[in-house]
Amino acid sequence: MKKYFKNLAIYIVIAIAIQGAFLTYINNVYLKESTVVVAKTPEKKEEPKKEDNNILLKLKPEMKNTIISESSKYIAYENEGSIYYKLLQDEKDAIRIETNNMLKYKWLYNDEMLIAEKNNNKIEFFIYNIDEKNKTLINSLSLRDKNTEIEDIVVSPLKKIAFVKVKTSRGIEIYKLNGEKDMERVKLSRTNIEDVKIIPHEDKIIYRAKDDSNLYISYISKSISFGENGEIKILGVDKSDTIYVATKQDDKITKIYYGNINTKKSEWKTIDLKEPITEGNFYLAENNTAYQVIPSENKIKSLIDEKEFKYKGSFLKLYGDKVISSN
Repeated sequence: MKKYFKNLAIYIVIAIAIQGAFLTYINNVYLKESTVVVAKTPEKKEEPKKEDNNILLKLKPEMKNTIISESSKYIAYENEGSIYYKLLQDEKDAIRIETNNMLKYKWLYNDEMLIAEKNNNKIEFFIYNIDEKNKTLINSLSLRDKNTEIEDIVVSPLKKIAFVKVKTSRGIEIYKLNGEKDMERVKLSRTNIEDVKIIPHEDKIIYRAKDDSNLYISYISKSISFGENGEIKILGVDKSDTIYVATKQDDKITKIYYGNINTKKSEWKTIDLKEPITEGNFYLAENNTAYQVIPSENKIKSLIDEKEFKYKGSFLKLYGDKVISSN
């Protein structure tokens, strides 16, 4: 009997050993070899879309003298002697402003419009209010003779102030237009004035006479001398009162100076250009930065740092990080 149980125990141990070996084989060999690993295809991460910084406007051929408002909310244009305006990116029909012998118009800093009209022997100045859609006469200027004409109007980007450049038989005259106050004739150091720009915070103008390398500032007995070879040109004044002046040779800008009227000329900074640029391709943006427009490459590039913007069509304006252009 003892022999029987002894043999049975041996058989059980052998059976358990065989079963263990078999399970070990199944687990470590068979299942390992037959397991199919399904690899998940990694999800494609969508690249963030580059923001389109270009606002492309469709302008019709009959839209002449197009001007974008200070806020870049509106665009105005001239057609057959009348002024029209509309929201910049609105397909609705433009609104016509009733005018009579319109001479010039300018957007003011607050999106109102300054309009000059000729009425017999006077030039009348109106303010057009977009919200109320009405035109109000604010001032007038008597003409010296029938040949008197407005050459330019420069407006402040900060206030409702403008300077009117008038050509007469005696030379150039400049008048300050400050709302409904009497128009004030500005005393000038020269008469053959060419460039006129407004200094926003000073309520003054800086100007240059033909064949003169000096710049003059109104209301103060001060001039800034540029002893450079070539023609001098006032390019613009930004909202911080920084003045940009170029030296030109062969009708191209070769060097740019910038500073303000309260610093010595020797302290003004310079922009040395790698190659001359045409005056029309200089652009002073609202962010107080000077740019060069490069039409052949459809881009506008900062002259101070390496920042640049691409655009389609023809460049019109840089507003913040948006380039406004036309087809």
